[in-house]
Amino acid sequence: MLTFFLSLFGQATVDLLPPPRTFADVASRLSDDSDTDYPIFRAMTIASFVLDGSTGELSVWCCGAAPASGAAPIYRWNLHSFFDW
Repeated sequence: MLTFFLSLFGQATVDLLPPPRTFADVASRLSDDSDTDYPIFRAMTIASFVLDGSTGELSVWCCGAAPASGAAPIYRWNLHSFFDW
């Protein structure tokens, strides 16, 4: 039930912002901790993933690093070349 409330309040926070248009916009929203009761990014966040649809690049942060923290992603894959078709 707690996850539901976190998702509900997190979505409400995101809904107050203009639609994301860039990689940085998405990273910023996933890193948001402005709501002290129900932050989107919390110290216990296991991982955050951002997929750039125009480049196919999937970036992953973990271990307490938020996407907008300035820390480099721990993994980065290009999905256009990841699979041999």
